Amino acid sequence: MGILILVGEVNGQNQSSTDKYMVLIEDPWAFSFAAVGAAGSLATAGAIFFLYRQSQHTKEENEFTLRPWIGFTDFEISHGKMNVKCMNYGRLPAKIIGTYEFVSNSKISREQLRSAKNGLKGEYFIFPNSEEKHEFDKVIPDNAFAGLIIKYTYAGKKKAESGIIAQYFDSKKIFEVIEVFAI
Repeated sequence: MGILILVGEVNGQNQSSTDKYMVLIEDPWAFSFAAVGAAGSLATAGAIFFLYRQSQHTKEENEFTLRPWIGFTDFEISHGKMNVKCMNYGRLPAKIIGTYEFVSNSKISREQLRSAKNGLKGEYFIFPNSEEKHEFDKVIPDNAFAGLIIKYTYAGKKKAESGIIAQYFDSKKIFEVIEVFAI
């Protein structure tokens, strides 16, 4: 007893297009095991593909979560100078390698901030969930625009920066945030 399987059409020189190619399998158990093996191979290939995609998603997620994120929490004026409190909201410490500040009576841009002189007096760390205060070197006049970029490294040689541009109104004793950015 055997199983007859229709495999497909064969188009040859001496055969018509209606001829069929048939296979007779003598042992039905061998066919069953072969079918189960083929299905298992397909399932394994699918699982490997799924695991590969999952590992790519995990890698991308780690790049965005396992890093420092410096944010700005508070502004104040002390002796005419602006103080900005910075906090690391990330999960890794940030090594501060540069602070760039710029004060102007007219609106300022990121490019002006980036071209400012590095005012860092020494490298330091901001650890996760901790704050540091940055004091501007210049006195802030009324209605002036002030900007700050903090450049930092983490996890070896990866670099990032956070920045803010705000306008100070001395008459109201408030800062109005114009722009916040992070790279």
